[in-house]
Amino acid sequence: MKTVLDTSVLVNCSNGGVLGILFKLLKRTFVIPPAVATEFEAGDIAALQEAGTSGRVTILNDADVPGALYLRLLRDWGLGEGETECICYASQTDSAFASDDRLARRRATELLGGTRVSGTLGLLKEAVAESLITKADAHAAYQQMRAKGGFLPEISIEFFDA
Repeated sequence: MKTVLDTSVLVNCSNGGVLGILFKLLKRTFVIPPAVATEFEAGDIAALQEAGTSGRVTILNDADVPGALYLRLLRDWGLGEGETECICYASQTDSAFASDDRLARRRATELLGGTRVSGTLGLLKEAVAESLITKADAHAAYQQMRAKGGFLPEISIEFFDA
């Protein structure tokens, strides 16, 4: 499934040292809209470039995002440019959307449905299920994300049980 990532997921995963791991999820390929790519330019560029070279990540250009819908949602929803681009693209391509921004997830759920919306923790849980990372390492990465300012809910290591 194609999954559109917003900046919060990229930053949290970069801060937790697991961005490269998430890009290896077997059931997903990832899409990054232009505003998100710009916002993330200080992040884990090496993992992003490696995933792009392997075909796991596509960075969109402005023409890939439906302009009229983007402008309407930007005005009506009060989200940032990156979140709005993500949701617009996902809505037009039957893609999933991943964000750690509560309002963006709520708005995306309204438009896309709950099964197409997730965040860092859901993706990390998939990585554990696919044996790309252990539960202990996933929980350590989560703790590192929170220590670096990630707004993530409080969870225990059991969250990562299958």
